[in-house]
Amino acid sequence: MTFKELDHDISDHYYQDSLKLLFDQIDDYLFILDHTGKIIRLNKAALEKLEYTLEELITMNIELLCPLAKRTELLELLKGTLEGRISEGSIELCTKSKKQIYMETRIFKGKWEGKDVLYGIGKDIKLKIEDQKFKDYQSMLDSIPFLAWIKDKNGKYVIINKNFEKFYNIKNTVIVGKTDFDFFPFKIALEHKKSEEELIKSRKSLLSLPPHHHEISGKWLETFVAPFFEFDGALAGTLGVARDITSRKILEKQLREQAEYAELLFRTVPSAVLSVDKDRRIIRWNKIAEQLTGYTESEAMGKECSRVLHGVGIEGCYLCCNASDSPLINNKCKIITKDGQIRHVLKSIAVLKNEFGEVTEKMECLEDITEMINIEEKLYERERQTQMELLMAARVQQESLPHPFLGEKVRVNTIFKSYSTVSGDFFNYRWFEEQNKLCGYIIDVCGHGLATAMQTATFKMMLDNVLLTGEKITENDLKIINRRIMPYLYEGSFVALLYFEFDLQAAVLKLISAGITLFLAIKSNDCSLVPLSGCYLGIIDDPDIEVVTMPIKPGEIYCMMSDGVSDLIELHGVSKQRGFKGYLNWLTKLADCPERNDDFSAVCIEIPREKDNKEINVLDIKTDGDLEHAQVVISEFLERNASIHASELEVAINEAINNGFFACGQVYVKTRRVGSKLIVRVKDDCSGFNIKDVKSLMDNDLFDQELDELFVEEGGRGIFLMRAFCDKVIYNAKGNEVLLMKKIGFR
Repeated sequence: MTFKELDHDISDHYYQDSLKLLFDQIDDYLFILDHTGKIIRLNKAALEKLEYTLEELITMNIELLCPLAKRTELLELLKGTLEGRISEGSIELCTKSKKQIYMETRIFKGKWEGKDVLYGIGKDIKLKIEDQKFKDYQSMLDSIPFLAWIKDKNGKYVIINKNFEKFYNIKNTVIVGKTDFDFFPFKIALEHKKSEEELIKSRKSLLSLPPHHHEISGKWLETFVAPFFEFDGALAGTLGVARDITSRKILEKQLREQAEYAELLFRTVPSAVLSVDKDRRIIRWNKIAEQLTGYTESEAMGKECSRVLHGVGIEGCYLCCNASDSPLINNKCKIITKDGQIRHVLKSIAVLKNEFGEVTEKMECLEDITEMINIEEKLYERERQTQMELLMAARVQQESLPHPFLGEKVRVNTIFKSYSTVSGDFFNYRWFEEQNKLCGYIIDVCGHGLATAMQTATFKMMLDNVLLTGEKITENDLKIINRRIMPYLYEGSFVALLYFEFDLQAAVLKLISAGITLFLAIKSNDCSLVPLSGCYLGIIDDPDIEVVTMPIKPGEIYCMMSDGVSDLIELHGVSKQRGFKGYLNWLTKLADCPERNDDFSAVCIEIPREKDNKEINVLDIKTDGDLEHAQVVISEFLERNASIHASELEVAINEAINNGFFACGQVYVKTRRVGSKLIVRVKDDCSGFNIKDVKSLMDNDLFDQELDELFVEEGGRGIFLMRAFCDKVIYNAKGNEVLLMKKIGFR
């Protein structure tokens, strides 16, 4: 060996010794691995941290020092380095005593003693982890909506959250490192210390421990405390959570007071009260329930309520079934008492549920209404009887009204619609043929009830006996009537009356007014309401009575009315109409208007012209158009002259016309009115039918049953209708001409 080689060899050894010395002086953890991960060298700091000697670790694979769950991460770092990268990351190793250490590690390729190796430099990050862990704990505790804290095993505060700071008005920096004895009364601090020591010994989890309730400065806290452990299982201290339950404590107090009050009410309320559990078994039963049912508390407790109250199971009590989800208020039902009596009650049911929405209890309140029901039934029966009497009175009242009158010299038609069941209005009239005079009256008694109906019936007899005799009527007669009716009127009631007398021989209308102050007069060029005056009857002994006379002549129309009619005419105005029928239709429509709020009574009188009593129409029907025209002419003729029979006669006449027209294609029709008779003649050019057969059926009362079979081809239905609706039906000998006659006037 030359001096040069010797100097080089000494230099290399010196370099390696210096490197090893430096290697062991570094505080970071240094290690050298071969390409398989076997340990070649560790520095002094690493050996001390791992608690191994170098001899124990030489040739050991480093992954054996790594927990099994973390080996994959370590192998990934080594793999990356072998691929030429400088790998950085955190690794976790276990010491000889099985403690875990965490290192931030950087691994790179290099040379050691002329061989390719992997160099690793690691730094203990325990303090960093502890600091991060502290921050994580702080963040976690601050996110809890309650007071939260961590103490070490000596009872010193380590962390408190913001809610703790706010509640006690103390900063984290002030309390950390101190104990409860520094802030709380000695007694409370001592209790905390003893309970924490017991908890540490028990090592129980937070959820398995009961909460503690304590009051601090007028506020109530519910506190949960449990031991707190490190990741390696070592005891770290205690973890506490507390929430302010002051509101809950106040509510609990109120609930207790309410429960006590409810119990007091349960015992003292003047109604039968009981409670049942979810199985409908009675759990409470007050004294009134005992009195109502006859069952004592001991007899009722534990039994199904439906069997005690109704004698049936729950399926037989529809109210109990319906009260499963919602309460019931004042529902009528029946119960059966212990001695078998049926009692009517109002049942109310309150449903109590737990936090899961499950029914836990139902409270029932029963109010005995048996006596009230009995009274209601009697009142209902009395009301029903009264209503029947009202309906009967209304029927009698309606049937007592006069029918329309169609005479040669005067025509009378009426409109009557009561506002209620019975009316306070009434009217009547009578035609005196020999005197050529129409006398009548209309009255309006205030009121619409049964008493009013009885009053009008009484007054009708009085008025008919005085006013409808044909004798001369004066204002003194109405004063006599006034004195007679006063005993029948109760305080505040009165009668309005209008007497009318049409003397057609003298052509004079006489009106005597006592409270009805308007009538309608339709003359040639005028249609208006005419005012009258006169005092109501039944108010004073000597009322003012007005007598009015005026000339009348043919063609005029008059309407005597109650104020229920005149009020509507004044509201809507007078509407001029065409003819007597037109005014009747107008008044009929007026009676149906929504503004009407009173009885509607009108007596309409027409003084016909001479020609109106001798109307004649001649019709020659050859086409469908002629037939349609004839039907219109006949309809109007019947409405003008016999309105109450118009619809029936129209059917009969049209049957006669149709039979002839559809059989022969041509029909002659002649209609005329002669006084109080209507005469219609219908003729066709066909062969007719056998009159003897028809007469034989009529004489032997076989017409109805054999007519259809005998005359089905000859319009048998028309013959039947003509015979039913007309007073006389006369055929010519050939059977192709028929004469129909109908008398008009009183029916």
